[in-house]
Amino acid sequence: MSVVARYLSRLIFARIMGVGLVLAALLQIMDLVDNVDDVLERRNSVADLFVFASYRLPSIVESVIPISVLLGTITVFLALAGRSELDALRSGGLSQGRLVMLCLPVCLLFAAFHFVLVDRVVPSSQQAYVEWWEPPVNRGELLWLRGTESIVSVAERSRDGTALGGLTIYERDRNGRLTARIEADHASHDGAGWVLSVVEVEQFDGGLGTEVTRYEQLPWADGPEPATIEMLQQPPERLQSGLMNNLLAETWTGITEPASYRTELAGRYAAPLASLVMLLLASPAMRRQGRSSAALIGGFLGLSLGLGFVVAGGILNALGRAGALAPTIAAWLPVLAFGAIGLFLLRRSET
Repeated sequence: MSVVARYLSRLIFARIMGVGLVLAALLQIMDLVDNVDDVLERRNSVADLFVFASYRLPSIVESVIPISVLLGTITVFLALAGRSELDALRSGGLSQGRLVMLCLPVCLLFAAFHFVLVDRVVPSSQQAYVEWWEPPVNRGELLWLRGTESIVSVAERSRDGTALGGLTIYERDRNGRLTARIEADHASHDGAGWVLSVVEVEQFDGGLGTEVTRYEQLPWADGPEPATIEMLQQPPERLQSGLMNNLLAETWTGITEPASYRTELAGRYAAPLASLVMLLLASPAMRRQGRSSAALIGGFLGLSLGLGFVVAGGILNALGRAGALAPTIAAWLPVLAFGAIGLFLLRRSET
């Protein structure tokens, strides 16, 4: 049994790696062709093309892993069926479900690799790419922050979030009514708290402006932590799961809705299981007695279902980020639904 397991594992691992390398190389080349003019115009160096490619490669590899597992396993099953090796294994008492179980360790290996990529490597590489591609943090747009009783717009900020410029703070009461508007040229965090500089405070009473008071300096006691500001500047894709958990526990939010962070966070744990789903969806390519036409039909069915899984996952992810669907459902429904379809096809093929 161990001989068969090693044989299948070696075949599937080599085929998945081969398919993955081809797909990743193809997408990398297409990405370079699409962006070569922008890279040379902005960076003015051919060597920077390799830097650009190195930053983009982890995202590309992460995106092709599920399809590589699907195509790799289908082609292995078709090859085994064409050489009648599946018939020999079935004659030796191995059921189709048992054969799938023998392939499981390799898919678990790729699932673990997928998780490391999606949660650690890809966020870091995307953040490094942005810093290399557009070093200035302030690119002309306002950063909006929303707290329990405050809404803040920031025109300029340092990368570490300890220095802000062009602040406008809108203070509200518990009913959401505007009570004060505070404008400050600068804000700095000294480790103990925020200090606003060159401040103009306008108090409101019943929606009408009353008096305007100016200060050289004024403490900002309920301002967000610099680390929170730094995280709120980033989209969910550039944050590791631990940072997103910390951000969701904060009272301050940014322009990105919490639903987007929750959907991304749920997807981090669901995405690696795509390799296992693809293995189940590839199982129809296993047909007894080496019937090539039946094997090809099964392979086409598995490929169609695998592509449907990718499309459904993308649609539900968009709905989860928009808040139209619960993040847990958006992340896990495709995995559970298509996993159930794969198990159904596997069980039906053995009857």
